[in-house]
Amino acid sequence: MERDRHHAGKRTRAILTLAALARSQQASGDEAAAKRTASSAAELYADYRRLSKSIEDSHGIRNDRRFRMTLPAELEGRRMEQWARRKEPLSASASGDGS
Repeated sequence: MERDRHHAGKRTRAILTLAALARSQQASGDEAAAKRTASSAAELYADYRRLSKSIEDSHGIRNDRRFRMTLPAELEGRRMEQWARRKEPLSASASGDGS
């Protein structure tokens, strides 16, 4: 992604892939690995959010690719941020019931 920083599709796929991996790790009982992976997804999301905000705020910069935050990345990135900050398993925060 460093060579193609302004590719929303690649950024979105990376976040979604890491989120799926975190869920798989959690399902297999590896909570520590799941939390590390969720944290990595959250870091990618934060970087994507900063970059898209800087493009949005810089009205003089050309945005030929129409680079912006995608909805799937926004939703999954927020989930991973929330889960990475919590102590309970990923499945609890993903369910939305707080248990």
